[in-house]
Amino acid sequence: MFGLTHPSRLQAEMDRLFEGMLGPQAARWVTGAPVNNFPPLALWETPEGYHVESEIPGLSLEDIDIFVKDREVTISGRLKGTEVSGEATVHRSERPTGEFKRELRLPMPLDGDKVEARLAHGVLMLDLPKAEAAKGRRIAVKDASAS
Repeated sequence: MFGLTHPSRLQAEMDRLFEGMLGPQAARWVTGAPVNNFPPLALWETPEGYHVESEIPGLSLEDIDIFVKDREVTISGRLKGTEVSGEATVHRSERPTGEFKRELRLPMPLDGDKVEARLAHGVLMLDLPKAEAAKGRRIAVKDASAS
């Protein structure tokens, strides 16, 4: 049926179907699997380093863990669900809950000792300076014909 001969292809097609109808969170709602694109982020490069902004509303500094090694950055944490009283009935819960992990591999090594992280109004901001060796340097060319 549908030309799907392998179970993983069927799973991929089902995920695509749910994501198309309900958005990227759908697979997690249905299967409980982690969402690969949480937290959403922006990443850009300057000559000095990389910068990341990531939306993580409702989390405190204690809920977030950042790990940097060489050219890899990992942002992880735990999203808490809505607390309801013992007699409450939940009719809908679309907010993601549970642990998340976002891993980034950058093109150049980082100076882990100079990384800075800030959290303001639900936005995590990372400044990731490039390692000195990765920045490159201008080489002066000598006139060899004068000797």
